Amino acid sequence: MNLNDLETSKIFFEEGNKKFDLDNLQGALNEYSKSIQFNPNNVDAYFNRGAVRFELNLFNDAISDFSKVIYFSPRNEIAFFKRGETYFQLKDYYSAIDDLTKVIFFNSESEDAYFKRGLAKSKIGNFQGSIDDFSKAIEINSRFVEAIYSRGLVKKKFSDNSAEDDLKEALK
Repeated sequence: MNLNDLETSKIFFEEGNKKFDLDNLQGALNEYSKSIQFNPNNVDAYFNRGAVRFELNLFNDAISDFSKVIYFSPRNEIAFFKRGETYFQLKDYYSAIDDLTKVIFFNSESEDAYFKRGLAKSKIGNFQGSIDDFSKAIEINSRFVEAIYSRGLVKKKFSDNSAEDDLKEALK
């Protein structure tokens, strides 16, 4: 890889960003892929291409790109979060939980990671873990309506008297 390749990669990357901003997802995908051809170490191009692939429902390809970002940047909590979201879309809830747990390890105030992990836990039947995660998300952000509502729904399954309080709070 030479200086020209790096410059060419940067040009394709910037073109990908422009196309992404114009909602031309297929065009952005092509530009990010070209950027990676010229610089196989372009972490930003892998991340952005993964985000585009996620939007295009190319979930396995998105996981591959986010995994590449994690390979280059093993503490990239956003890449772990996006890969966790992608695993969730594929109904691979255990892998989603693993990635979201890493996000929480890196950032214990990530309300979104607690929320998404709570959703994944509810899908595998870990309802108490789900309630705990929703509660932590609410502790971080008391106005997190989706977490309040989701916690209420899970509590309702157990005839928990406080379920109605959560559901009413969410409606406010």
